[in-house]
Amino acid sequence: MKQKTKKNQLKKKGWWISGVIVLIIAIGAVLLIRKYAVESFTENAFTIYIRPETTYEQLLDTLKQKVDKKTWLRFRRMSRLDDYERKMIPGAYKLDPSMSSVDVYRILSRGLQTPVRYTFNNIRTIEQFAQKTSSQLMMDSVQIMNVLRDTTFIHELGFNRETIPAMFFPDSYELYWTITPEEFFKRMKKEYDRFWSDSRKEKASAIGFTPMEISIIASIAEEETNDKGERGEVGRLYMNRVQINMPLQADPTVKFALRDFSIRRIMNKHLEVDSPYNTYKYAGLPPGPIRIPTKQTIVAILESEPHSYIYMCAKEDFSGRHNFAVSYAEHQKNAARYRNALNQRGIK
Repeated sequence: MKQKTKKNQLKKKGWWISGVIVLIIAIGAVLLIRKYAVESFTENAFTIYIRPETTYEQLLDTLKQKVDKKTWLRFRRMSRLDDYERKMIPGAYKLDPSMSSVDVYRILSRGLQTPVRYTFNNIRTIEQFAQKTSSQLMMDSVQIMNVLRDTTFIHELGFNRETIPAMFFPDSYELYWTITPEEFFKRMKKEYDRFWSDSRKEKASAIGFTPMEISIIASIAEEETNDKGERGEVGRLYMNRVQINMPLQADPTVKFALRDFSIRRIMNKHLEVDSPYNTYKYAGLPPGPIRIPTKQTIVAILESEPHSYIYMCAKEDFSGRHNFAVSYAEHQKNAARYRNALNQRGIK
């Protein structure tokens, strides 16, 4: 009987010990889950950029600067257990306080990128565009320029080397940081096609111009005036000149031909440049836009009211606006006032 009682006591003790062990394991599991799957990985949101050449150690160094030591060690333990070093996926990954260490590791190890906001405006040349784009996306400016020089590819998009600037619209876009140049150009072509809807094409046709011609005129109007409210009127003036076979004689096109945008006053020596963009020497529109025009200016021109102006001259108050004229005699008076203002300020 005593032996049986002793066995029962040992059995109960065994159950008790097992229960304690299970409880310890459960507590440990809860603590681990809390540390790895519940606690925030970071107090502040930040974005990690992983390039194809980024090493595992470089990634750890970046994280070490952004999160506390305990959190950094947790990530290192998980990544080493899963051999993450061998399967790092390039991309931009935004990490925020809502994420745990497990969430962060899942995002990085599976390549679940966060789209980045790509924005550009006020671009004159394709070279500037390539530099601006490369500063925001993983591709570099050389890759972009190589695509721009690939005549076969840009012809497939419906453009040539002179007209391709019209395909891009200054705006903000959601893109993956790792997008390739070819994918990027195709995305911009979709944006172009979306903007140039049938109704807008019909508006352009109704006033006697193609979408490309409207884009070229818009680019000149933007260079002519900083006053957004005046650009439709300026664009209509150049359309009037085209329609009566009058040379555009647009100073901004000469600056573009010379690739010197610092010129403040066009002189006779500037007009000697032999370029299809010199609208003093060559009649009609230049072969392509002289800057990347905005949607707003294109719309302003498409919706501009008809007028009879064929001359314009910057106002003598240097407000950035213009005096418009129908007759050359009236234009000469406006031009004389502006020249006097330039001379008074010593602008050459």
